[in-house]
Amino acid sequence: MQRTLEILRQWEIPLAILIAYYIVAALIVRFVYRRWYSRQRAASPRRYRLIFAIVLALVFTPSVISDFFLFMIPGPATLELLLLFPSVFVHPWPTLYVITIVCLLPLAAGFGISYFILWLCDRQRPNAAQIA
Repeated sequence: MQRTLEILRQWEIPLAILIAYYIVAALIVRFVYRRWYSRQRAASPRRYRLIFAIVLALVFTPSVISDFFLFMIPGPATLELLLLFPSVFVHPWPTLYVITIVCLLPLAAGFGISYFILWLCDRQRPNAAQIA
């Protein structure tokens, strides 16, 4: 128990930043959903479900931000992708493998989960064209 409390004390600032990021991101996504997605869904549900799932995956997919030697902190996969991208020009092949495994696979899984949940939500709601 003592070791756990020591670890939590060391991670206070990164976890606080991560929690603040996810709260702000959730508020922004809620605003986008209420203003844009819910109005446009009736016209073309697949297209807007796809776009909204991409946004959710980019914002909420977790990853580990690290330099592989000194530090590792939890963070969004998009930030990890942006931090690793410049190293492609220095060491292309190893970096592309790392980007694929650490960033793109979690983003693809996050997209799949988001799209599936949105698809389930759309199936449960009756369509206005079917009611009338």
